[in-house]
Formats: sequence, C-alpha cells, structure tokens
Amino acid sequence: MYTNSSIPTRRGFDHWYGLYQGGATHFSHLFPSLERGGIFDLHDDEVADRTSSGVYSAELYGIRAVQYILDHAADADPRPIFLYFALQNPHEPLESPPEYMMRDACANIDNTGDRRTFW
Repeated sequence: MYTNSSIPTRRGFDHWYGLYQGGATHFSHLFPSLERGGIFDLHDDEVADRTSSGVYSAELYGIRAVQYILDHAADADPRPIFLYFALQNPHEPLESPPEYMMRDACANIDNTGDRRTFW
C-alpha cells in the first residue's frame, strides 16, 4: 500500500490478516516472489506476521477465519459478524503443498501448465 491510510484496518475493517499486494508467494509470503528478491508481505492487522513464513497461506487464512468466528462467539456479541474471506490460491504464483497434489482427487490430473497445482 502506498500510504497507511490505504490499508484495510484504516478503511473500515476491525481486523486484517493477509497480503497488501498481489502476487506474493504462498509459503514465503514475499512480494514479488523470492526468485526476484521480494519483500515480506503478510500482515496481522498492521504488524508483519513473520512467525508464519513457510506455512501455506490458505491454511493460515482458514485458521485465522475460524479464530475470528470463535472469538466473536465467545464475546456473546449479538451483532452479526462480517468476515470477508478471500484466498490467493487462484492467483500467481501457483503453489500448492505436495500433499494436496497427491490426493486422490488430483491423481489423474496431468500437471501440464500447473493444472494439478491449481486444482
């Protein structure tokens, strides 16, 4: 983000967990990707979350979303929660944990053009 006033927590969101830019790697969370010498771009509210380097982003986002929901329920707040859950999976760079690509659902998918990685 080019100014702090542009980040999600200063544009109406109570919390934010994710990337400020597009195209960061799914494991190292670098933008642009590590091959090009990127900068770290995974944020928990307004603080870089350097504890999650090496963890697949979709798993991190899922864990965080569940935690937000559980925290809201524990607060017994009668107001509904708005949770915007956007994954970076369909965006480049296409990356997937090897164990995902080896599942039965992907066994017969040729990985030409990263088809199995994307699936």
